[in-house]
Parts: sequence; structure tokens; C-alpha cells
Amino acid sequence: MSKVLKNAFVLKSMRSKFEVTEKMKNIQWFPGHMGRGLRDIEKNLRSIDIVLEVHDARIPFTGRNHLLQKSIENIRPMVLILNKRDLIKRQYENVIADKIKTQQTHIKDVIFTNCRDINCKGVSSILPILQDISNNMLKYHRTEVYNTTVMVVGIPNVGKSSIINKLRNTVLKKGNATPVGPKAGVTRSVMNQIKVSEKPLIYVLDTPGISLPKLEHFESGMKLAACNTLQDHLVGEVHIADYILYYLNQNQNYRYVDFFNLDEPKDDIHTVLTLAAVKKQSFKRVFDMATNSYRMFPDIDGMAKLFILHFRKGSFGFVMLDRELLDSR
Repeated sequence: MSKVLKNAFVLKSMRSKFEVTEKMKNIQWFPGHMGRGLRDIEKNLRSIDIVLEVHDARIPFTGRNHLLQKSIENIRPMVLILNKRDLIKRQYENVIADKIKTQQTHIKDVIFTNCRDINCKGVSSILPILQDISNNMLKYHRTEVYNTTVMVVGIPNVGKSSIINKLRNTVLKKGNATPVGPKAGVTRSVMNQIKVSEKPLIYVLDTPGISLPKLEHFESGMKLAACNTLQDHLVGEVHIADYILYYLNQNQNYRYVDFFNLDEPKDDIHTVLTLAAVKKQSFKRVFDMATNSYRMFPDIDGMAKLFILHFRKGSFGFVMLDRELLDSR
């Protein structure tokens, strides 16, 4: 990337901190349906045997619901699935798993998965692990029980429904039992039990994605937004793109420069999106009241959506948004 090296002086002026605007401080991270969903989950905890938590591997520490963790800890065994492993470097996996199991001893196993890979060994290992726990555990809530119930929990859009469907399709050779969508918040209520194993008899219970009612740090919310665990319009596409730009620059990842055919790294999101729109000839027609006519302007919003999409797809390389938390723990 010769043009980046030629402009090394530009990199010294990059932001060292992500600044929060007044408008961003008013973002609602916890929509109303999540409160109802959390109450439903807590109500159902007494009737389940195992908790299967699904989370995003790019943020293994950020966004995991500590309120739910406290409800489960030392009461139910838990298996943690970190999905979207294809978007992180494999070198992080053992370090992440060791730290999580050291800090949360009730977690029986940490499994890394990629639901888009039909041959993913992580996905195929889930059911044997659940079966082993089921065969070696005492049922917590009733006597003469002949089945195990697994509750699947996690924040929105991390792959909970995809995991359930993978289990069901692989073992029972049946179609999808629970809806899957590209946007956060597809599952909005605790659903019926879904059979995923005959011997031993295991059912899973899908639940709505639940974010934390209150985030300790605003940047945690931006990480969640960057990973598509919140609906984009709640935060704003340009704000999300700005955080992604900040993250990429902080980690000296300048692939976006070549991707958008820019001359050098930039630290201002509006400059990046404007130049990218011009390069890609992406304009929109806007009525100018001053001249009483339509004018063509760079499509900033469209470029923000494109920037976010390619970050989430992995077009800019591997991502570990929690690297500083991983290093400090």
C-alpha cells in the first residue's frame, strides 16, 4: 500500500479517542420489547436445564448481559458459543476461551462457530457437548424427567436462530423451525420448544435478543452497533461508519483506502464518504430551495451503508473490537 506509506505524516493526526456528540448521547439502546423479553427469560429459567449463550466473536466481552449471568451463575450449567469466527484471527480463540472460563466457572465450554460454513466443526460439536452434559447431570427442577431443555440466549443478531436451525437440520433432517433475518430483533418473544435430539431427548427454547439496559461506556454501544446487534437507524448509519473508521485507523488497518480508491487515510467520516461517493459516481437528487431547482449531491447515506456492509462482511480484514479488553484482562 505505497500511497499510504507516502502519507505517513497524515496518520499522526488521527483521533486517539472517539468523541460522542450530544445527539448520540440520546440513543435508546434498550427498546421496550427487550424488557418484556428479559422478564420472560427470567420466568422460564426455573424450567430449563442448560443455558446456551450465543454471542459475537468480534466482541467476546462487550455486551454480554451481566444481569442474566448473575441469574444463571451456579444455578444452571452454561455453554458459550462465539459465532462469526470467520471474522476474527484464529490466534485469539484459545486466549478468549481461557479467560472466559477462568472468570466464569459455570461455563462448561466455549465454542467458536461460523454458521455460514456447512462444514463448521464448531457447529457440529455443539450437540455432542449438550448430550454429554445432559447424560451426566441431575435435572434441576423436577423428578422422573425424560428430556433436557436448553434455553438459547444472547443479544440480537448474533446467530441464535441460525444455531438452532443448524442443530435441527443436522440431527432431525428437518427445515428451519425458527426465523432468521439480517437485521437485529427478528425474534421478539420466547418461542415454543424445538426438538434437536432424540437420544437423549433434548429441546431448545429460542428467546429474543436482549441487550444490556444500561451500558457502562458509550463505546460499548458503538461496538454493538458496528456488529449489527442494534438496528442501524437507532444509532444512525453515519455515526456507525464514523466509529468503524476510528477503529480501523486506530488499528492501522487502511484497507478502506484502496477499497474506496482514496489517496490516503482520512480521519473525517464525511470526507471519506464524500470522496467515496464521487469515486463511485454515487449521487442523489436534492431540491435546493435557494435556487428552486434540483441539484446532485454525493450520496453520503448510501456510502455509509456500503462502508458498514463491507466492514461487517470482512472486506477490510479480520476484526477484534475487544482487543484492548482482551489485553487488559
